[in-house]
Amino acid sequence: MKNFTLLTASLMLAGSMSAVTLTDAQSLGLNDKPLDLSQCTSISLVDAMKPAGPAKVIAKEALADPIITEAPAGKQINYSRNSMGYILYYGMYLMFTSQDDQAGQIVEGDDGFVYLKNPIGGLTYNAYFKGEREGDRIRVDLPQIIYQENSTDEEGNPRVVDFYARILDAEIDEEGKRYFVPAEEQTLYYTVDGDKISLDLGYDHTKLEDGTYPYPDKMVGLTTEDGTWAYYGDCWQEWTRLDQAMFTMPEGLETEKWAFFHNGLADYVDVAFDDEYVYVTNLTPLLPEAVIHGRIEGDTVVFESGYYIGNYVSWYIYQMMCYMNDGDPELRDSMVMTYDRENKVIACTDPNDIILLNTSLNRVYALTNFQNPKFSSIKPVTQPTPMAPQFVEFLDYYENYGYAYIVFNIFNYNSIDEIFNAENMWYNLLIDGLVETLYPEDYIMIGEEPMTNIPFDFKDSWDIHLDGAKRTVCIFAQGIETAGVQLFHEYEGKVYESDIMTYNVETGEVTDIPVGVAGTFNEVGEAEWYDLQGRRVQNPAGGIYICKIRCNDGSTRVMKVARR
Repeated sequence: MKNFTLLTASLMLAGSMSAVTLTDAQSLGLNDKPLDLSQCTSISLVDAMKPAGPAKVIAKEALADPIITEAPAGKQINYSRNSMGYILYYGMYLMFTSQDDQAGQIVEGDDGFVYLKNPIGGLTYNAYFKGEREGDRIRVDLPQIIYQENSTDEEGNPRVVDFYARILDAEIDEEGKRYFVPAEEQTLYYTVDGDKISLDLGYDHTKLEDGTYPYPDKMVGLTTEDGTWAYYGDCWQEWTRLDQAMFTMPEGLETEKWAFFHNGLADYVDVAFDDEYVYVTNLTPLLPEAVIHGRIEGDTVVFESGYYIGNYVSWYIYQMMCYMNDGDPELRDSMVMTYDRENKVIACTDPNDIILLNTSLNRVYALTNFQNPKFSSIKPVTQPTPMAPQFVEFLDYYENYGYAYIVFNIFNYNSIDEIFNAENMWYNLLIDGLVETLYPEDYIMIGEEPMTNIPFDFKDSWDIHLDGAKRTVCIFAQGIETAGVQLFHEYEGKVYESDIMTYNVETGEVTDIPVGVAGTFNEVGEAEWYDLQGRRVQNPAGGIYICKIRCNDGSTRVMKVARR
């Protein structure tokens, strides 16, 4: 299944650029597919700018017009904004691309000014342009501070770095590289036409013959205080008024906590009913107040797409229905779920059905997704034994990677939908019949102590990755014959074990081994390290070693291990 998650930060930077120029390349429309930034590491724009020289910072008391981060008093009007411009992608690529369905807002201020929220796309921030009405246009005098980051100076003292919005002109150097510098004219205009607002920079928003868009000669962009371009800028914007009010639950309804099964996980949600609808809230901690609802029709509940249910950073969030069609998500107008009134169960009829908290009415671009959803009343735990892990994939040791990995599913509920507390669950890896211990020397994010019992929800987004019920765990060893996983659940002072899922690397056979007693497999005791010449190594650093393991029962195991 594709990952639908759209993460909070737009500044997802895996590294820094060495210059602020870029070579013209084919434009890429990110709006054509879900944006998955789940593997990125976020660093500041200040850090990314360092190769181009430190930004100048002026004292806050010297600023005539400080940044506006709170909505001024006045009439607020919501807009959905589409834009075309530059963003810094993965900290390595300057991309000329579209940024659609962003949350925009106009405030007709009580002070006679007009304020435009988050006027440059691609960033995650809350700030306003200050402008004035001139007939059917809004005039904005630049530069204005529109973005800030906390940083430190050369002595390590805290400072605030201001970034300014300026009109920028494109210039082409002798090598044909395009870059942007502040224009002489710094008066920006927006045209108001009924329910639409457009940016006036003369950009022709028409595709070329090769299907790409032309590069701009002018844009409104982000700069440092001294005018250096800071990677972001828009040459085209279209704002469309959002007339739909945010959907909320009717007042006076009492909620009941229900179980919510989705993506192989089990959570809790709050459910309420009236004569016509069911309402569900607390679906995700990302947006706990958002309410989705479905219309009750006999023994079914119909959930429809298109309802505006909340705001998340720079996006409006909508209730949208989706279907996974041969690996590709497709938006649907509605989803019909069965309704068992007697047992209090609302369930989808197809495991490919999906409920989205989506940032768009027209494409799959989701804050989060719930595949194969089912809502049911909570059952007390009567069978605390966890289900056996499910095998998904195994990659044997690959020299260029320096590790093997195993992918499997584990579940925080049993076969009769009784939910367990995931905080009381953990799993073991079993390599060639022995319980594997993760060492900090290899798994640099696990902490200072070796880890044998891996917590159910533990992740480091590097060597141990979570995606719903799916776990991907790296193994820094060669010559593995079998890889297995066993799940544990502690309930009322007793530990319950799942069967053991094992994978045979040579044959590809997956076996479910019934187990009912703890300690069936030998736990690892002392480990001895040797280099490839057979010399004992006391503190192995990065490299390939022979590891001789003495188990607690007296047996030994020898394997080749790649250490970081």
